[in-house]
Amino acid sequence: MAMVCLTDFEEYAKEHLSKATWDYYAAGADECCTRDDNILAFKRIRLRPRILRDVSMSDTRTTVQGTEISFPVGIAPTAFHCLAWHEGEVATARGTEALNTCYITSTYSTCSVEEIVAAAPNGYRWFQLYVYRDRKLSEQIVHRVEGLGYKALVLTVDVPYTGKRRNDIRNQFKLPPHLKVKNFDGVFQETSVPEDYGIPANTLDPSISWKDVYWLQSITHLPIIIKGILTKEDAELAVEHGVQGLIVSNHGGRQLDGGPATIDALTEIVDTVQGRIEIYLDGGIRTGSDVLKALALGAKCVFIGRPAVWGLAYKGEEGVKEVLQILNDEFRLSMALSDRAVKTYRLEGGLGSGLLRKLSSRPLSKVFSSTEHGSAVLQGFDAFRADETLCDVVLVPGDSTDTFPVHRVIMASSSDYFKAMFTGGMREQEMREIKLHGVTKLGLKNIIDFIYTSKVNLDMVNLQETLEAANFLQVMPVLSFCNQLLSSEITIDNCGEVERIATDLLLKDLQLNIGEFVRQNLSALVECGRYLQLSETSMANALAKNSLQGFSELELYHIAKGWLEYDYPNRRSSVYGLMRHIRFPLMSPSELIQISQDDEEGAESMMRSDTACVNLLLEASNYQMMPFMQPALQTERTQIRSDDTHILALGGVMRQQLVVSRELRLYDEKSGIWRALKPMEVPRYQHGVALLGGFLFIVGGQSTYDTKGKTAIDTAYRYDPRFDKWLQIASLNEKRTFFHLSALKGKLFAVGGRNTSGEIDTVECYNLRKNEWTFVTNMVEPHYGHAGTVHGNLMYISGGITRDTFQKELWCYDPAADTWSRRSDMMELRGLHCMCTAGERLYVMGGNHFRGSSDYDDVLGCEFYSPDTDQWSVVAPMPRGQSDVGVTVFGGQIYVVGGYSWNSRCMVDIVQRYDPEEDVWDRVFNVLEPLGGIRACTMTVHLPEGSVDEAQIQECPLPTDKS
Repeated sequence: MAMVCLTDFEEYAKEHLSKATWDYYAAGADECCTRDDNILAFKRIRLRPRILRDVSMSDTRTTVQGTEISFPVGIAPTAFHCLAWHEGEVATARGTEALNTCYITSTYSTCSVEEIVAAAPNGYRWFQLYVYRDRKLSEQIVHRVEGLGYKALVLTVDVPYTGKRRNDIRNQFKLPPHLKVKNFDGVFQETSVPEDYGIPANTLDPSISWKDVYWLQSITHLPIIIKGILTKEDAELAVEHGVQGLIVSNHGGRQLDGGPATIDALTEIVDTVQGRIEIYLDGGIRTGSDVLKALALGAKCVFIGRPAVWGLAYKGEEGVKEVLQILNDEFRLSMALSDRAVKTYRLEGGLGSGLLRKLSSRPLSKVFSSTEHGSAVLQGFDAFRADETLCDVVLVPGDSTDTFPVHRVIMASSSDYFKAMFTGGMREQEMREIKLHGVTKLGLKNIIDFIYTSKVNLDMVNLQETLEAANFLQVMPVLSFCNQLLSSEITIDNCGEVERIATDLLLKDLQLNIGEFVRQNLSALVECGRYLQLSETSMANALAKNSLQGFSELELYHIAKGWLEYDYPNRRSSVYGLMRHIRFPLMSPSELIQISQDDEEGAESMMRSDTACVNLLLEASNYQMMPFMQPALQTERTQIRSDDTHILALGGVMRQQLVVSRELRLYDEKSGIWRALKPMEVPRYQHGVALLGGFLFIVGGQSTYDTKGKTAIDTAYRYDPRFDKWLQIASLNEKRTFFHLSALKGKLFAVGGRNTSGEIDTVECYNLRKNEWTFVTNMVEPHYGHAGTVHGNLMYISGGITRDTFQKELWCYDPAADTWSRRSDMMELRGLHCMCTAGERLYVMGGNHFRGSSDYDDVLGCEFYSPDTDQWSVVAPMPRGQSDVGVTVFGGQIYVVGGYSWNSRCMVDIVQRYDPEEDVWDRVFNVLEPLGGIRACTMTVHLPEGSVDEAQIQECPLPTDKS
């Protein structure tokens, strides 16, 4: 039987394959509407042939992802080829290799990727990838195919769940016993759960999101192509996420029935992508003219699924080759008959939609838009103005008697000023000649020229007059452009003059830009003396900035003093206005004394003559006399001069040699580097951390490694980020580790824990004023390994271990009443977990619990508690377990840092991030070494400058899992 077209192969396959196998390949989802429409949509498109063009050249070669293939048709990923032919995917790979085109190997192959590569070593292959709940499974197969020389990953994103395929359900379809999904051979041997097409059901991860594209990019160097795109919005997101290509696909109509045909979706996607990445298509290709239509609409290449399987069923490798060859021949013929030189495709990379006409039952409706028409109308009015034709008003500038004939309607449509004048019932509405006293001749001319031509010539000579005219007449485009131009031209020499213009004309954007320029260049302005010409407003704004770094407060004081002294008689009233922005409490006692002495010796006693300024010095003196009280005495003048808020990690026990760390580090998100701050005075892990008044407190923990808590310590320290210094505060009354520390209502609370005596039920409260710890009401039972957080004016404690039993209780402490009350239990038992507050929710994550009587398992499940309803809700599970960790909220997202993985039996260096809005996890960076018992917080600090010891800096790209 001679095979003439792809339908012949389809009829052969239907006759010779078993009913269950045929139904599996042929059927779509539900009523198969989308499957059928994939084919019908091509039939609705008509080719528009041209004549008398040279079509003698015949070269269908093209490139995909930089690799040349013989013609623009590849093999789409289809599963279980051994059902159609005994050699399965091996035969498909050999047939594709022989015709030098692209073969996308299905994850669900009945031959392994190793067998496929061995059978066709020179073939050009991509690999279709799914993301599984167990990310390690996905990582392993990515690394396998990468090592085997696959050239791209095709991430299939339209199968969060398998579509309803009725015939498969009726046939109870499953692989026969002699066939397996070879790429997972042995992976699921021990499972007894129901299978879904050869692997356990619910293995695919339905929580996959766009963030997983970044995760995939972090574990491979291969190009990533997204398969399953059907809308322009998702196409744009694909481009934004840095993928190298996309396949317009609806899974052969096997997923969502009622979605668009792929060829119908192609146009809007091509229009959106605009050539930024390559676009491919599968679904519905049955003839060479279908290939031509897809390419004419912007596809780079098409892929066939079912037709390749039909060819395989017919004659194995030879059948695949015949299917591809027929499509290639038909494609060449269609090109020639439409009078398109085949070679043109290769040289130009596309055919153009002018080749096509789509059939439609809708009435013709087109919107024609011409930018040339608008320009022509404006040019016509400008010619009328030059001839004074139809001009109905004359404008006279305030500084001359020159006249400017114009058209009221044009002026009113371009200026709010003239609109109000000519349409608001003002007397000028009837006047033939109008004097504009607030506008110069040059400024008015430039504005009128712009209104009639959309152009204005600006230079430093006419800029100010044009700006003043635009501001007066409210011609917003010119005003905005002048703002931008002046902002771009600000220099050390002219910033005072630009500031004057911005102030006089109330140009807020320009004022903001001047303020930022002064802040960034204050050092240069001071050095050359130009700062002396700045206004009080600019000086005050600069001195008030947290981001004003590189100066000591004493230096800023002298800068303010110098500005005041430059014109003291006129600036006397500005003393407090500037000095209140100097952070005197951050000066040393000796610096404060120096200021007082300088003030007494000066010709003018600036500070002593102003009561408010005297109070500033008294405030600073009192602040320094009470070091332990400082967290409770915070004002705007005691804040750190920094806007740099970062994640900090401190302490922990290192996996190597079980050495306890004393390092305090911050993660610099911009550079991806951990930077060292001043180390803790004492190494520690399993300690408590809390923030209070802009200070970091660390309390208790252990300084040497011991799993029973017998080496618990009682010391406590406070870290001051303004000076990168530590201060020892009063020690706990009771040594404790495995406990929780919270800051609440201006006090610290240390809850429970463990020491040489065993489990602890005591709670201690730290009083800043007295620098002492006192006991408050005990917990109901001894707890250790619990977690806690604060919401409102209450502290919540969850889980932990009591009498060697993991708990799921939630307790609430009210410091005002000094009482404990029980709330609804968590859904899972857990200890050594983490807890934090994000918005109105209290999140609980990770930890571990018993597996059997003596071993432990990671708890991957996560949940949140709503205090208003006293209810728990489940959220997305952690990809990888972490216990005894640091946790912090940064930018509205939750970071879980380091810790120990019981499933892996080792300490880990990973940092996992949870997005509460999207309910998704991703892995973002690593700490410098695996650390258990590490703690974390988010804090505003000075970003360390200059070189840092290499041992304390490490670039942290998105990692592969090292443990």
